[in-house]
Amino acid sequence: MNGPTIAAVMIAFILLPAILVIHSISTERRASEIIADLKTLSAAEDRQQYFESLQQKYGGRLKKSPDCNFEYCFYEITVNNRPLAILHLADSVEMITTFQFLRGSLWLSMTEYRVHPR
Repeated sequence: MNGPTIAAVMIAFILLPAILVIHSISTERRASEIIADLKTLSAAEDRQQYFESLQQKYGGRLKKSPDCNFEYCFYEITVNNRPLAILHLADSVEMITTFQFLRGSLWLSMTEYRVHPR
């Protein structure tokens, strides 16, 4: 191997772990933020209005069900550690938070946490 190749390999060995650590911290922070928002939502006087602020906050990450109608609708936001799991550096972990609406009113919010061992 020549000098530039060795340098590139060394940089990759330094950058890859740093990127993975940053991704892991970011994933944990996003999950904690959603849990904190759920706590605030449960205590809010006007849950509907608070949910609307969450829609603005999370934007496109908060996915609306394609089957929504006035009777029933739900929104989901997912946080996972897919890059770490693909590289077999951690178990696959996924947190899915669902907001369910019944006849236009927020009816239920729940969080599902899944771990898929390697």
